[in-house]
Amino acid sequence: MTLFSGYDSQALAMERLKRDYCLNYELVAWCEIDKMAIHAHNALFPQMADRNVGDICNIDPETLLDCDVVTWSFPCQAISTAGRQAGLKEGSGTTSSLAWECMKIFRAKKPKFLLMENVKALTQKKFMSDFMRLQKELDGMGYTNFWQVLNAKDFGVPQNRERVFMVSILRDNAAFEFPKPFPLEKRLRDVLEDNVDESYYLKDEQVARILEHCERKQAEGCGFKHDFQDADGICGTITTAYGSRQTDTFLKTEPEIIQVGNYMDDTGRGFKNPQCGRVYSPEGLSPTLNTCGGGDREPKILTPIRTEEQRKLRKKGIDTFGGRQLVPRTDGVSNTITTVQKDNLLQEQVIDSMQANAMCESIIVQNAHGYNKGGLFKDISPTVTSSSFQENNFVVTRFRIRKLTPRECFRLMGVGDADIDKIDAYRIRTTLKDGTVKEKPISKSAKYKMAGNSIVVDVLYYIFWQMFVAEPPKPQPRQLTLFD
Repeated sequence: MTLFSGYDSQALAMERLKRDYCLNYELVAWCEIDKMAIHAHNALFPQMADRNVGDICNIDPETLLDCDVVTWSFPCQAISTAGRQAGLKEGSGTTSSLAWECMKIFRAKKPKFLLMENVKALTQKKFMSDFMRLQKELDGMGYTNFWQVLNAKDFGVPQNRERVFMVSILRDNAAFEFPKPFPLEKRLRDVLEDNVDESYYLKDEQVARILEHCERKQAEGCGFKHDFQDADGICGTITTAYGSRQTDTFLKTEPEIIQVGNYMDDTGRGFKNPQCGRVYSPEGLSPTLNTCGGGDREPKILTPIRTEEQRKLRKKGIDTFGGRQLVPRTDGVSNTITTVQKDNLLQEQVIDSMQANAMCESIIVQNAHGYNKGGLFKDISPTVTSSSFQENNFVVTRFRIRKLTPRECFRLMGVGDADIDKIDAYRIRTTLKDGTVKEKPISKSAKYKMAGNSIVVDVLYYIFWQMFVAEPPKPQPRQLTLFD
């Protein structure tokens, strides 16, 4: 049974174990009240649609089926460094205090194994006493508890996502070892989509505001700065406020080449503003300029050359009004200096102070919020979170910045493309007053929120493997706690 299920990354991990190790399981119940998360769960597990037990505050444990394993990932909003940190004290009424609602289920059903997940902040001094009280409560029921902070980047996913996990086993002298980290082979480029819609890109003025804000905060000495990553790096934590923080993850892709100098307009009869034109190759670069990892980055003279079609028209006596294709010279010389300004057009790379630090690199920008200060030029992405405001993780191309797409966020949470396709294909059916049925997909903002609220499937996979597949370690002498 999964409590606070979301789209149920826990069940997705068990599905992988079932596939890889023939570990059979059945999801006897799940618990979720968020409407969009319920729709996503139904998309992934339609056969389980009638097993949602709803609001945990209203559950009668006696009506639940017995089960061997319960996962409980109670809300983190009152604990997270990105929130107000109101805490999880029993009876406080915060969302995080719903953790105590789980105890009535554990006490009544006594499942053999419990698996808890939450933000790393739960282990900080401010909340450790409440965390220890949860453990004491479980200890009084006969559980032996094992907890550890694990990072998704240590288990095959290019996201810096630290979360605390606690395995509780209902027996004396129980033993458990968390999975060991292993080298990360994937990078951001392995989760990025090949073609991204233009709607994901931010406008220049939005980018300028973000850069100015971070530079101002850095000047104030508060540590507020970007988290830039190239496509060979690792994504920072995908957060719930996806896109609302200057320290959230931005990816900077291949550089643009700006044509500096006057150039011919579409009619061939006039000239546009010197800064308006951009010359791209199919790879996003000028044909004569490469990325900064190698190649020639010097300015190039653009030679106006008629296309083959224009040549044919001129042979027939048809005036093409001087329309030309601009091609960079490769011999390092200029065209003949003439009285006509358009005969020497210069193409060069435009670089500012920020570009000088990460020139031509694909980078991640991370926003700061609450107690989260963010960072600059990190190796990995910030945590995926669940906020419906999407501009939390951005992909930057020179000064073109785009959001990570929902598919990329799901991939960073360890969800496979086949399962993402199921969520994308799902349609929410609504019957209108006149009896007609309206269908709509799950919104982008809901997908961002679900991804940020979830648990990385790969981390769960290796924990479950340690719990149910690996040979159990030998029991160790029980350590006394502060409450003994």
